[in-house]
Amino acid sequence: MASLDWAQCRALTLFASLSDAALKETISRGQIVQFADRQVLFEENTHIGGMYIVLSGVVKMTRVTQEGREIVIHLVRHGKFVGEGSVFLRGGTIALCGHAVGKVKALFLPSSAILHLLAAYPEVAVQMLTSLSKRLRMFSHKIVSEGQYNAMQRVASYLLHRCRIQKNNEMVWLDTSREVLANLLGLARETLSRQLGALAEAGAIRVQGRRVYIVDGDRLACMAKSGCKRAD
Repeated sequence: MASLDWAQCRALTLFASLSDAALKETISRGQIVQFADRQVLFEENTHIGGMYIVLSGVVKMTRVTQEGREIVIHLVRHGKFVGEGSVFLRGGTIALCGHAVGKVKALFLPSSAILHLLAAYPEVAVQMLTSLSKRLRMFSHKIVSEGQYNAMQRVASYLLHRCRIQKNNEMVWLDTSREVLANLLGLARETLSRQLGALAEAGAIRVQGRRVYIVDGDRLACMAKSGCKRAD
């Protein structure tokens, strides 16, 4: 069990409506846990009896195909939660496997603490439903993207999405390896690198390590919409 980081918990959007006293009570019902890079938080189809709220780091949610290939379904970052199926479904299990990408710190709250929290503070339930609705919209977009968009459109759309999430129209920080990102977008790593190169050649972005600078946002948006410079 890791030491409590009050500032990180206080900054969580999910708990924004709670008083300090209510937040301290909530945290006291759970525990702060840490995971090393690539450590497994939970396996597929397991019941963890609660849910994790990510305080720092990234959790990679994956499924393994019958052929043994790992597919990245989505990434859970700061302030987001995972494991709600173990809370709200009777005998519920988590359909995905969770891996730490880099070091991860999380607040684990058992089901009893979550249910008590939602009963006492309905505004937290509204915030949780909002987050789940956004996740559902994201999954819908991912399905459409992989079925209809070419590689360039997927990469350009992802960069624009991260701009909105990070509230920074000038630079996107890639907080995972290219291998993980390519898997998330349904691409080969080499294809991702080729598309980043094509976007840079077109003058839409400039890549410096894990930093992607947005040079021409309008051109990037055009490529996300029409894939007007294909490099598949």
